[in-house]
Amino acid sequence: AQESQGQAVLIAGEAGIGKSRLVRQLRERLRETPHSWLECRTSPHTQSSALYPVIELIEQAVGFRDVDSSDDKLARLERGLALAGLELEEAVPLFASLLSLRLPERYAALEISPQLQRQKTLEALLAWLLALGEKQYPGEQSPWLVPGT
Repeated sequence: AQESQGQAVLIAGEAGIGKSRLVRQLRERLRETPHSWLECRTSPHTQSSALYPVIELIEQAVGFRDVDSSDDKLARLERGLALAGLELEEAVPLFASLLSLRLPERYAALEISPQLQRQKTLEALLAWLLALGEKQYPGEQSPWLVPGT
């Protein structure tokens, strides 16, 4: 990973075996090493939604708060996508649909088949992750935190 080859790790197991402790120790060892850290969690309660961990990650990444209005959430989403260099006219409708946000009139509604929307959404998610993965930050600073949140 330090040679820009990128790595992904899945840690799975029964409750209480030390998964969280292992992750904390790894983060501590990487504290001074520039890196991007993306972390998703799932549970048996969310297994019926394949993208639930990704949705939760996006919501955390752009700083959604319970008190935010739909317009506030959309503004946060736009800032997060712009930071990654994504074309807002294409990405916002896809992400808004995934996040169940009302799309304002300034964006064209998605008029594509569900299969094509799914494909384009996955492509946009991948582009966002790759763009953010290229940013490396020392310590606890996260590439996911959107300025002004």
